[in-house]
Amino acid sequence: MRTGVLLKFDGQKVMDITRAIRSAVPSFGSVQSIEWNGKSWLLGGYSFLASYDGSEFTDLTSQISNALKTNTSPLGVNTISWNGRSWLIGGGTLVAGLVHHYAWLASYTDGSFLTLTETLPTHISHPKSSSAILSVVYSPISNEWALGGFADNHAILLSINSRNEVSDKSYLVNESMSYVTWVAYGELTR
Repeated sequence: MRTGVLLKFDGQKVMDITRAIRSAVPSFGSVQSIEWNGKSWLLGGYSFLASYDGSEFTDLTSQISNALKTNTSPLGVNTISWNGRSWLIGGGTLVAGLVHHYAWLASYTDGSFLTLTETLPTHISHPKSSSAILSVVYSPISNEWALGGFADNHAILLSINSRNEVSDKSYLVNESMSYVTWVAYGELTR
């Protein structure tokens, strides 16, 4: 997982930009998540978090680690989402990871990180073995985030409102499921 490769497609050709990110982000590992906000990309994965404006990378790894107040190494970023105002970033044990960590959650707005890990239910933020946030999506309809993941081999499903209050909706997931790897919002029309 330590070896990462990053390619860029401009609509006509594919360019390998691995050297560019490695020179700006020394801890660059495999990419687990990437998201666009209309101006720049935020990407993370095995031991790193960075922004990319189309020409330059900015290493955000130490900033998010400091905000999370964690000495868990390596940092595991599994999911990144944008709601039009801020980013929501989740992680913990990496997707297909062999090293077990605990779930964490942070928002990133105007260049500042805010840890939201303490808002997670205790069985997720401090499980017996491991946990992770694997997927995050924002619903403009309900003005809420939905999060999926796992804690101690049980699927978790959470929602976060505009006041950063977390509701555990894991009871909606079949108890035989081990994890939720993907969440989405949609509007049904007739």
